[in-house]
Amino acid sequence: MYEELLAKCQAWSDSEEYDKIVELLTAFPGYEDVPELCSELGRAYNNLGAVNGHDTPEALDYFRKALSVLLPHEAALQHDHRWNYRVGFAYYYLDRPHRATQYFDQALDALPGDQDTKDFIEHSEHLSLLPAKPFKERVAAMWKAFEAREGELLAAIESLNHETSQDCMAKLHEVFRIALKEPIFELRAELMGGKPEVIFPLTRMEATALRLYYIERAMPATLAERWTIRFGRQPIKNERFTFQGYSIQDFRVSIAWERNQTMRINKCLLTFYHEELGQKWMEDESSHGETLWVLYNLLSFAVGDATMNYYVASIKVEPHASDDVATYNFADLADVMAKEYDATPKTLKETVERTLRYEMDVVEGFYRWDVFEGETAAHELIWGWYQHDFSEFDDLADDGAVAGMLLVKVDETSDKDSARLKAALMRDMLATKIMEKVGSDAMQIVGRALGDKYAYLDVVGWDNRALLEAADEAGNEIGLKYLLYRCFRPNLSGYVIIDEGGVEEGGERNPEAFPEDDGGSITIVTPGGKA
Repeated sequence: MYEELLAKCQAWSDSEEYDKIVELLTAFPGYEDVPELCSELGRAYNNLGAVNGHDTPEALDYFRKALSVLLPHEAALQHDHRWNYRVGFAYYYLDRPHRATQYFDQALDALPGDQDTKDFIEHSEHLSLLPAKPFKERVAAMWKAFEAREGELLAAIESLNHETSQDCMAKLHEVFRIALKEPIFELRAELMGGKPEVIFPLTRMEATALRLYYIERAMPATLAERWTIRFGRQPIKNERFTFQGYSIQDFRVSIAWERNQTMRINKCLLTFYHEELGQKWMEDESSHGETLWVLYNLLSFAVGDATMNYYVASIKVEPHASDDVATYNFADLADVMAKEYDATPKTLKETVERTLRYEMDVVEGFYRWDVFEGETAAHELIWGWYQHDFSEFDDLADDGAVAGMLLVKVDETSDKDSARLKAALMRDMLATKIMEKVGSDAMQIVGRALGDKYAYLDVVGWDNRALLEAADEAGNEIGLKYLLYRCFRPNLSGYVIIDEGGVEEGGERNPEAFPEDDGGSITIVTPGGKA
């Protein structure tokens, strides 16, 4: 049915007339619903990105457009080589190689032996491990740009009105996007003391808190003289506060505490009572997402972001409370939690550094399935590994931070208990040595675990090259015979850092001690430079 259109697209692609392809396909009625046409349109956008320099603002916009037309058709085209290749191509040049790899893997499954795809996989895995622009570098560049443009930003805020607000926010967005691919922030221009206030709200993702805590610590101290920059919303004492048309004073709320036996922590379930939203919640499951978004935003203003993330496990909505349930005014929730349940307000630092202990049943399987006990400050990241949910890893990696684990081998020829203890001690010595070498501006330790085969050190690399080079030095200094690193994404290969026995387990690839590059000069050129 679409043969003639596709033939024209191929001819124009051969002659590099990509604009004509875009013009033709976007003018076709209902093209958005046709997988084959959107795949070709995505190809054209990718090639326009390539001919516009790959990393220019115009080129990046083309790659985003490619994803916008390709991704909606994953169900129909997930086994198609060309579709997977085109999605991977767009992600790769958007500096998201960790996302690109899974699509290139699928492209290779659909067309085994394809050399272009194999080249992309190799370089995507390298850049997933060693980002061209690590988070540490991005944050330093962001604050440098903020200081350089501070006069311009303050002038824009001073002249802020309804007509100029969009331009003012765009200027701030441009600066914050240097470090954060999707910066979310709020601006309050008129405050006591005359200082503008910028707020970076927390989300329910741990990755957001980890990133913002790093950015907070890296912020130049002198900025506090002229700005109030907060990381996480603070409680607002205002019963009339509204969000999306809903007021805090319209709700009652009840609190039920529950203990997560695996994580050994008490968290609370909040039930909100609101006749309209409660009825809608019961009758229309599709409304849950929007309702939760409204309530979590109201909750963050009522008790503060950090306190909400620290204590609240989940929320739900009902039209009315039964007579035997104790309810409270929503506006009083922060005081009630503190006075009646000893749930005192928390800071971002306390939320990020809280360590939870867990125990697991050992099963045969991939890495970490041998773990029987551990502690973590990033339990969503840990559970994502087991549940095949890598959203926390991807969210960090999108901004050049790499969540991974260092594996110290348990000597299986020795007594089990003593071998485990020795591996755990060596892991802890390794952690101390690495931290001494690179400090918290290059990495953050987020957990430790012990298994039958390995002792694990869980880390987020703000500068993963510095982290892994320090791990190599530290491992050799303390006499480790074997040290393996894996990202918290199983489809990415593991890397053997130390292996005195010369045996690489499980087909792991050693990247030749992390070969030097010039900060991301690796460029893949497909035949003709086309997607």
